[in-house]
Amino acid sequence: KPVSSTLCVNNIKNCMCQNFQIDSKGLSTNPKIQMELIKKMNHPNTMNCKAIVLHRTVGASAMSSITAGRNTTTGAHFYVDNSKGKDGQIYQAVSVTSKSNHMGRAPFPKTIKAGIGNSTAIGIEVSGLYYENKEKWEELTEKHAKSVACLLVGLMKHFNLTYDQVHFHEDLCSKTDYEGRFVWISMKK
Repeated sequence: KPVSSTLCVNNIKNCMCQNFQIDSKGLSTNPKIQMELIKKMNHPNTMNCKAIVLHRTVGASAMSSITAGRNTTTGAHFYVDNSKGKDGQIYQAVSVTSKSNHMGRAPFPKTIKAGIGNSTAIGIEVSGLYYENKEKWEELTEKHAKSVACLLVGLMKHFNLTYDQVHFHEDLCSKTDYEGRFVWISMKK
């Protein structure tokens, strides 16, 4: 089912999900999205977007994950922070016209068959810790979940995608259970 074209999912006036704009370089022009580009990964015209993949960072902040990506060329297109004082802040690290190495190297056979990969899917990393002793993910705050929801809807509208084209990392590759699905559940609240 397509997303609504008239209402913000969070009832926010003049929300980015209603007026999500991307420039010719594949970068968001929305002032609520801060640029923190990973230069090694920004190569124009290498992306053919047919899906969006939700991830968790296993880190306490978006900036720590972006910094790591600068050294490893592994990263996502967008990061949503939940660190103190930056709750809900969105960062763009990779152009939406560029491939991003956010899915790993061991996709499931069904993922390959569906044609979902680093060069066909936008990656959204949501900051959060995984507590191994409790086998659970850190909760999303309300601001955190609302930012992810509005970013997701804005991207879906821009690329003319449906909810069926939004995926969870653990369903596509071998990852920790509920990595992306927990983000979805938190947004649905």
